[in-house]
Amino acid sequence: MRVCLISTSTFPSDQGLRTLSACLERAGHEVLMIFLPLVEDYMRKYAKNELVEIFNKAKNAELVGIGSMESTTGRAKQLIDLFQNRKIPLVWGGPHPTFFPEKCFEMCDIIAVGEAEEAIIELADKMSAHEDISKVKNFWFRINGSEFKNPVRAPPNNL
Repeated sequence: MRVCLISTSTFPSDQGLRTLSACLERAGHEVLMIFLPLVEDYMRKYAKNELVEIFNKAKNAELVGIGSMESTTGRAKQLIDLFQNRKIPLVWGGPHPTFFPEKCFEMCDIIAVGEAEEAIIELADKMSAHEDISKVKNFWFRINGSEFKNPVRAPPNNL
């Protein structure tokens, strides 16, 4: 499966997404990573031409993952709208969705809660096989108007 992981972090050192990328690649998935560092002026949003460029780089992805913290939620929301409006499956993860899942679930149809190293592989595998994803732990899903808020699995011991 083709997966695109996008970091809204102000610095291109997003260790979480780098780890997820390694886990996905080890499981046989193709991963494109996009880092979108901006100045620490958190009111700054992506310009329209930046969003077009991001979409063009990621448009062939079968799954998009966005990582954000509270400070970059506005930017994450721009990306969520960009992909969800085009019906490209998108997962929003990172500290903000983990600590504030209810708030984030209002904005995004799939959120990752907690550690996602094993969960993202299971999700990508099931999506690739066109299997039901609604029960994958560590994710909340909104599918055809129904909501699925799955429990968090134990953290991985061996990455």
